[in-house]
Amino acid sequence: MRTFEMGEEVFSILMEWMQDREQLLEGRSMEALFITCKDGAPHRISVRSIQRIINKYSQCLDVNLSPHKLRRSYGTQFYRLSGNDIIATAQQLGHDQIETTKLYIEPDTKLCKEVDQKISQYIWD
Repeated sequence: MRTFEMGEEVFSILMEWMQDREQLLEGRSMEALFITCKDGAPHRISVRSIQRIINKYSQCLDVNLSPHKLRRSYGTQFYRLSGNDIIATAQQLGHDQIETTKLYIEPDTKLCKEVDQKISQYIWD
C-alpha cells in the first residue's frame, strides 16, 4: 500500500464518495475503493471500465485522453511543480527506477525555446 498527499478539495470529494460507497455496499465488505453495482451486487471497477469512462468524458471535451495520458500529464506537472525533483516524482508515481519516471516527463517546450533563443543570442551577438 502507498501513502500520498492530497489537497483538501480532493479529500472532501473522496469523503463524499466514501459515504456513497457505503450505501452501495449495504454493509458488505470490499477492499476496492471504486466500485459499481452490476446485477444488483457491488463489483470492483475494472481497468476497462475506467478506460471507457475517461473516453466518454474526453469525447465530451473534444480531447483525446487515456488513463496513461492522464498519469503522464500528472507526472510531468508534479515534476515541474516540485522544482524538477525526479526522486520525489518517482516516489509519487510509485516507480522504483528513475529511468521509468523519465518516460513520464514531457519536455518543457517553452523552456526549450527560451534556451534556444539564449543560445542564438549568445552565438550571434
